[in-house]
Amino acid sequence: MEVFDVVEEVNQNFYELMGLTQDATVSDVKRAYRTLSKQIHPDKSDDPDAEIKFRQMVSVYEVLKDAERRAHYDRVLVNGLPDWRSAVYYYRRARKMSILEMSIILTVVISIAQYLMAWGSYWDRYKTFDEALDRKFKKTAKVKKTGPSPKEEYLSQIPKPSWKNILPLQVCRGLYHVVVHGPSIVREYRAQQKQKIQEAEEEKRRLEEEERLSLKEEEEKRARKVAASKRRKQVALEVQQLRNTSSGGGGCVLYSPDAPPEECASRNYNTGMWTDDELSELTKLMNKYPGGTVDRWDLISEQLNRAPHEVTKMAVKIREKMAAGTWLQNQQEEPIMAKVSGSRRANTGIGTSEARQP
Repeated sequence: MEVFDVVEEVNQNFYELMGLTQDATVSDVKRAYRTLSKQIHPDKSDDPDAEIKFRQMVSVYEVLKDAERRAHYDRVLVNGLPDWRSAVYYYRRARKMSILEMSIILTVVISIAQYLMAWGSYWDRYKTFDEALDRKFKKTAKVKKTGPSPKEEYLSQIPKPSWKNILPLQVCRGLYHVVVHGPSIVREYRAQQKQKIQEAEEEKRRLEEEERLSLKEEEEKRARKVAASKRRKQVALEVQQLRNTSSGGGGCVLYSPDAPPEECASRNYNTGMWTDDELSELTKLMNKYPGGTVDRWDLISEQLNRAPHEVTKMAVKIREKMAAGTWLQNQQEEPIMAKVSGSRRANTGIGTSEARQP
């Protein structure tokens, strides 16, 4: 390659330039070089092209003094320099190009090849669809001659290649989108990451809240169990106290309903069946006057207009039912039984009065 470059640069027969024949020896080449150096050296010659001529002479001397390079030059004299049909020709041209020139040439070549390949792909698809549509419309009814045929409409839908899709324009569009839409893409990505972090934190807080509520619910359950146990013990204790009070003697409370004392009998107490309102009021008064209140049952009996021994007896029943957990059920059943008993009494009274009439 160096020999080709020197030949193109000097553009003259090396032997003629040195004043030698083609069969000159190496010593003849050296002698001619020393002679010409004294003549065309830039320091000794006033010629403005002396430096260029001296540099060319040195390049020629380097070729002729080397046997291998000289043989290669002799073949160039016979065959000439490589032309455009040889790969060496293009390699020598490309070797002298800059990076910018090479990039431009490669871009142009790739763009042309891409465009031609796109058209080749288009025609290949076009022919394939054309053959398929021909087979399809041969089996179906004949197409009307007026208006565009369905085949042409199908073929017109195949996208044609455009010069806008070549490599340089795609690169430019890509750079444009990166510059214009890049910041928004980065912002969206950051927003998505931030949202994911917030969702993770919310999920963590939700799990912690659920765990806290479950622990609180368990504590409440345990507290309710303890409270229920305490209530059962307290009810049992109050029932025992009521029983002891009912059987211990003293006051109107101590007398049984079959043999009430004169003091209690002198009062106009209600002796009928207990109603729902009376039972509810009894419960409220028992809470209002807790155990240990002075004359507790006397106060309750006065407000209910019931005998004290009936009040204590009913209070014992209520406590026992509350302890057994059947208070609400019996409270709903008792009014019904009372109504049935009342209706029976009314019917019995009517029948007796009718029987007494003459």
